[in-house]
Amino acid sequence: MSTGFDGVERDHVRPALKALGFRKRALVFTRGRDGLIDVVSLQRSSGNAGGDVRFYVNCGVYSPEFATTIGDTAVERPREVDCQYRCRIERLAPTAPPWFEIADGAPADPVGTALVAALGTATHALAAVDSTDALADRISGGVAIEAFRYRVATEDWAAARAIYRSVRTEFGDEERWPRIAANLRRHVPAPHLAAITGAPTSD
Repeated sequence: MSTGFDGVERDHVRPALKALGFRKRALVFTRGRDGLIDVVSLQRSSGNAGGDVRFYVNCGVYSPEFATTIGDTAVERPREVDCQYRCRIERLAPTAPPWFEIADGAPADPVGTALVAALGTATHALAAVDSTDALADRISGGVAIEAFRYRVATEDWAAARAIYRSVRTEFGDEERWPRIAANLRRHVPAPHLAAITGAPTSD
């Protein structure tokens, strides 16, 4: 009988993702499609004890074009942390829990079956990100600066301005805003700075 975390990964996750075109390296699964790379990874909780395992499922989309456009080096087999767009599985598959748990020696099937169903929904959602521009549109929060750099590099000034305003709305009242603003501004050519940031301004 298939049991425990190893049984979930080996007998459920691995064949399900292989059927969807993913390749495996350790606990990271990647799928290339039309210049983008989908990533799914299983992350064991650092608080696990004994053979009982709590684990998280991370998802992401990586674009080599995005990376090189903003001056980074593209990687061939990205991890989830390398992805420009990344999230936990429950954001893409709303019925999925924030984490999965399985006891050592417990049958793998209940957890494995539920996880495979969630992965089907999540990987379909990843596939909806069908271009580097679409990827940039999905980026928010702490990695929005990367999206801003991409929009500036591709001279999409309207999108760059929208990102700048969104970041200012989110962080403008914080003490670190002057540093964030300076970081954003340094990527903008002088002729476009006023139009993107609002001129004149002391941010």
